[in-house]
Amino acid sequence: HAASKMGIEPVLLIDAEENVARATAKKLGIPCMSAREYVRMILDGHQVFKCMLHDDVLNPDTWVAVGLANIAYLLGSPPCQPWSSAGSAQGLKCHDGRVFLNTLKQAAKLDIRAAVIENVPGLPRHQDYRELMSGIEAEGLKLHVHGIFTCAKILPVQRDRWLGTFIHVSVEVDPAKRIMANAISFADRAFESVAKCPTIRDADVLHVNMSSAELKQLTICEEL
Repeated sequence: HAASKMGIEPVLLIDAEENVARATAKKLGIPCMSAREYVRMILDGHQVFKCMLHDDVLNPDTWVAVGLANIAYLLGSPPCQPWSSAGSAQGLKCHDGRVFLNTLKQAAKLDIRAAVIENVPGLPRHQDYRELMSGIEAEGLKLHVHGIFTCAKILPVQRDRWLGTFIHVSVEVDPAKRIMANAISFADRAFESVAKCPTIRDADVLHVNMSSAELKQLTICEEL
């Protein structure tokens, strides 16, 4: 959904939960398989094709598939619970927390040009945040634009989210465009024509990781 709003045609979609992956693939009308199956087909002579992979993002086969497909841009949402005050808040001290770090490390090694990542608004306040960002930058992806955004106009999410854009160090970034990007607000009227207001059924209104502070911020618009 986010890729389509950015004018990017996704080639590989990845979800570790097979049932979710197969349901998504069916809705999009694309094949669904493991990363190893995809790699085998490409090595057997098939052209790169749009596919839903039901696999672990940390599985080496997943990144072989990404490399063979010559992926340039990554859109992702690493597990939120390790970074949420309403969740475990274990950060890099748990496996799910390290998924954020290790995924972008792998992306950097494959010279992914840019990665746009979504997570909980409390991420920058977590005690492991600096270590997380320095570890990613050390591998070659630098955080250029980030902030807490209200995203209801572009995504079916009624809570504020942290959005960060990482750019590979080999890519030259125009300072003026960076300033412009930092000034963007997804709550602006300019985005009203981008996406329809989500329905109650689709909106991520209630969530197990929603804090009391986030609940207070929750507002229901007239369209809902």
